[in-house]
Amino acid sequence: MWGICPYFPSGTFIASDMQSGLYVYRPTRNYGILKVAVIDGATSTPAAGVTVLLSTQGDSLTTPADGIVRFAASPGPQTVEVRRFGYVDVSATRNVVTGVSDSVTLVLDKQPTTHLSGVVRDATTLAPTRRGRCHALLHAGHAAHQRQRPVRSTTSRTISTRSRCAGPVTSRS
Repeated sequence: MWGICPYFPSGTFIASDMQSGLYVYRPTRNYGILKVAVIDGATSTPAAGVTVLLSTQGDSLTTPADGIVRFAASPGPQTVEVRRFGYVDVSATRNVVTGVSDSVTLVLDKQPTTHLSGVVRDATTLAPTRRGRCHALLHAGHAAHQRQRPVRSTTSRTISTRSRCAGPVTSRS
């Protein structure tokens, strides 16, 4: 090829060859556009920094400041999932059609929270300790995993100078 011009708004590009002439290429779009807007339910503002997963294709994007991402999705039913720590996971399914744009707005609602407090005690004497470790059992995992089986993880916070353990903890049911 002698020269290529890929800057046409239609997506068409041309290429030329000194010996065989001009070639016009038009892209074959075998996908649809799925626009996902993520809104914070408490403030009704766009949610930035949220992971949006196109689970049926295994693709994911993170929302910018406007809370909107766009996927070039394969035709057929496509499920989008939105995840953010401290919020309820939310998902929606749309039927994507080749060459057509569709949109969905997903609203994130905060998980209920609670405050835990207690005294870290020695396992043998039950006396309060100066140094201890506080364990909170939190429910972890994605919405898809929660439907199949609960996934649990232990989160630890080391208390260095106090014998009391306190702090806000996000509750997942």
